[in-house]
Amino acid sequence: MGFPRVEAPGFLFLLVLILPAALLGVRRLRALSRHFAVPPRLWGSLALGCASFAFLVIGLAGPSWGVRPAVVPRSGGALSFVFDISWSMTAPDGAPGAEGLTRLDAARLYAKNLLRRLEAGTPVSVVIAKGDGVLSVPLTADTAQAESFLEALSPRLLSAPGTSLGRGIKTALGAFPRDFAFRQAIVLFTDGDETDGTLREAALEAVRSGVSVYFAGFGGTDEVDVLSGDGETRVPTALRKDKLLALAQEATQGAELKGYPGLPFGESRFFEAAERGSALRLLEALRADSDAAGAVELRRVSRHKLFLALALGCFAGGILFKQGKPAGIS
Repeated sequence: MGFPRVEAPGFLFLLVLILPAALLGVRRLRALSRHFAVPPRLWGSLALGCASFAFLVIGLAGPSWGVRPAVVPRSGGALSFVFDISWSMTAPDGAPGAEGLTRLDAARLYAKNLLRRLEAGTPVSVVIAKGDGVLSVPLTADTAQAESFLEALSPRLLSAPGTSLGRGIKTALGAFPRDFAFRQAIVLFTDGDETDGTLREAALEAVRSGVSVYFAGFGGTDEVDVLSGDGETRVPTALRKDKLLALAQEATQGAELKGYPGLPFGESRFFEAAERGSALRLLEALRADSDAAGAVELRRVSRHKLFLALALGCFAGGILFKQGKPAGIS
């Protein structure tokens, strides 16, 4: 977002007119110099005139570079549920005392509980993440549609190998329309295992853009073996609680350290699904998030006024340089 950009690049084609104008001016001054001593100020006036035209054209093209934060008023909440459907989520330690319940099954029940307690009309989308992130249910106020999709959750829904939780977060971000009127939040249902290490940067990006990211962790902290996607290899897996806790703290602090105090960045928190009352605490966080005053949006900084001012300055300077009579003229 920091690279220069113009809104109306068609204006830039007018810059080609500077060359013939400059050549014509040089030709006239050289013709005068055969008969009179041409003061340097006339050459300066010509240069400033060309610069004034160039700055005017660039200003009309609408240049912008750099970003600055702006608060966008928003009310109500919109959610995106991101489900880690990697093979590690098939480990049968989804909930204490529920033998054989997989992490993915526990995540499904947990999400259903949240959906049924959301305020009516809350828009929700569903994203599945494995080796990639895929928007499975676009943003909709029909939570029954989202709930029905949860029955189909399985690692077999995506053939992409590995676990890219970061891509799931970024897909969820893209599911929110630009200039959306609702405060936005993402809930990631996961055990924290990933293969590409993209989750940290994706969470930071979301929180800095005003979208809260909540991690709902499933599984036990003791490692168990599960079959990988090839159906033969067994790999150890566990709930990476410490990692998710540290990541949530870093994401929130990373937004605060961005250098814009007082702006409504998103937050990031970790909830261990097996803890009693965690779903209610997560629901409270979602409700508090939807009541926030607004969200921060990084907007490009328009520089057209700067170039128009430079054009005016060069034009005025050119007139001042041109004042007076060439030496030798009475």
